[in-house]
Amino acid sequence: VFLCLYLCNARGGAYNNPVLSDPSGIADPFMLKHRGEYYLYVTSNPVRVYHSLDMVTFDPYVEVFRTNATSWYQCDLWAPEVYYENGVFYMYYTASLCSSDWRTNELGRRIGVASSLSPYGPFVDSGKPLTDFTGLDPHVFKDPTTGNRYLFYSFLYEYLPNYPPSTGAGVVIDQLISWNILQNNPDSVTRGDKAWEDKDGDPLNGSLRYTNEGPTVILRKGRYYLIYSGGSWDMPTYSLGYATTNTLMSHQGIGGNMWNKSTPQFLRSIDLISAPGHNSIAKAPNNVDDICIHHARTVPFVNVAERKAFVDRLYFNDKNLYMMPPSTGALSAPDLPLFFDIFNRPDDESLGPSYKELSGKW
Repeated sequence: VFLCLYLCNARGGAYNNPVLSDPSGIADPFMLKHRGEYYLYVTSNPVRVYHSLDMVTFDPYVEVFRTNATSWYQCDLWAPEVYYENGVFYMYYTASLCSSDWRTNELGRRIGVASSLSPYGPFVDSGKPLTDFTGLDPHVFKDPTTGNRYLFYSFLYEYLPNYPPSTGAGVVIDQLISWNILQNNPDSVTRGDKAWEDKDGDPLNGSLRYTNEGPTVILRKGRYYLIYSGGSWDMPTYSLGYATTNTLMSHQGIGGNMWNKSTPQFLRSIDLISAPGHNSIAKAPNNVDDICIHHARTVPFVNVAERKAFVDRLYFNDKNLYMMPPSTGALSAPDLPLFFDIFNRPDDESLGPSYKELSGKW
């Protein structure tokens, strides 16, 4: 067996945002990096996954999971995130019961988990929701310092009368006992309270339904960073903010001490790009740089649901996060690894498109 490696120019080529679009929308993009390749999962029914080798060009999608009219996950199949462990891929997602009354949908909205032996599915649901109460936008974080796994998700306060009165949504954390069992004793992480986090985009009109959702967590130099979306997804005020802590859980429950928010939001709308939000973070092909994958709308647009996938670099400035404003101009692609397989094969039997046989048979 011969392993052919090539010392290459580690810079990728150029690309333009958005990197992926579809008439039905590319919403809530989550990018899984697995064995040097990328799998982008998006909100849709059935859930779609797009494969990539470089984070900016994608193969046609594959459908991997769908709702079930006879189970609890009947409608609103949202925000899938996939994690790999010990030969199994686990998809955490949001779903609800179907009803003509939106309140029934909201009250029935839960977080579930399905599994598969392949990133392309099919994924099979575990049989019941993880959460005992209303929640959405799950994100699993494995703490490198302890090996413990935690589920972050957006928590709708107003539908739980036993908790402190509040309106809108915030982010909470709970510990996973196993891949399909949650401790169901969440702590507060953030709660919508900033002017730009008002759900209808107008904090002066008295609605005061602040929203935090779409959590993503990373650890750097002993500090935990939560990147979240604030406001309403269909408003131009929808943006990305972040909060930090040195301790994951306070064990004070809902209403306890929360993480420290940074003000103002660090990625927001510009004239030609509206409502950047609901992101995920993945390492670049060089396995060093942090890349933020998020959705946004390009202006003008007809349908607010027609969100598109953007890929941008995430920077650290001491303890602060920083991103360049969203752009549709030419950008440098995520950096390649210094060494890689020059055969560039799409499967186990043929050479990649950059190569051809000169003699003999491959």
